[in-house]
Amino acid sequence: IILNLKNLILLDSSGIGVFIDIVKKAEQKNVKFVFCSLQNQVIQILKLSKLIDVFSIYNDEEEALNSVL
Repeated sequence: IILNLKNLILLDSSGIGVFIDIVKKAEQKNVKFVFCSLQNQVIQILKLSKLIDVFSIYNDEEEALNSVL
């Protein structure tokens, strides 16, 4: 599953919690869940919260698609 977040400009703790929950549920079902096209602001939030490595993040949809095939 690829989630394109190009239009997401703000991510708070609630949103991070939802994303963590989604990724964990996907992993339990052996489904790869990846994100792509994150805005710099969102990347900085994930870096500051030390959660950047929890998610599979790709620059664009093509890169993300190649990672799940």
